[in-house]
Amino acid sequence: MADFAEFGYCPYRAWHLSRGTTPVVRPETAKAMEIGKTIHENLDRGHAEKISALRKATETDRLDKSRPLEFYRNLRVHLYRRPFLYLGKIDNVCRKTDGNFYIAEDKTTRQLPSSPWPDHLLQVYTYCAGMAGTHWRRYSAKYLCWRITYRDKITTEILGEFGGFYDTLSHDTLLTSLENFETIYRGDDPGLEVNPNKCIICRYGTSCPFRK
Repeated sequence: MADFAEFGYCPYRAWHLSRGTTPVVRPETAKAMEIGKTIHENLDRGHAEKISALRKATETDRLDKSRPLEFYRNLRVHLYRRPFLYLGKIDNVCRKTDGNFYIAEDKTTRQLPSSPWPDHLLQVYTYCAGMAGTHWRRYSAKYLCWRITYRDKITTEILGEFGGFYDTLSHDTLLTSLENFETIYRGDDPGLEVNPNKCIICRYGTSCPFRK
């Protein structure tokens, strides 16, 4: 699912994914990835300690919307669209007393964006669809919601959060992106727009035939 989410950055990442193209990882990118990994590991440990103090949910707990639930981090979900199978691990999932499920994702950045980056939105939309298809029937809930938390790359302090409902618009956006992704993955070109500014800093560089 994380690989698919890169479609939000550039739709033709699907072409490279289907061909196993190796992207160039710049030193600053590698460092940022290592910092992000450390942040997630620290969050995993803190959440594990929190979970260990809770009791295991019963069937009554699962079916009562008013009872808050906490899931272990990295909850596995899947989304099947024959012949494509999308797999993912959600950073954090919980059901709050309002009866809604919240799909949460942590991201690191140098500066808080004015709105979530498109690839981050696609990732949480895919997680929401995966949650609905994988676990939804076992639990009672009102709505699926998403939340993206942006943390400073150096200090790990929270810079800001964005959130919303996984509604019809979110679902339609996801379906359109999935269809285009699968079309490109198969080798066809739907003629989508490419941002030249993104091409300049893209990890695939001059190896990309769609580069502008």
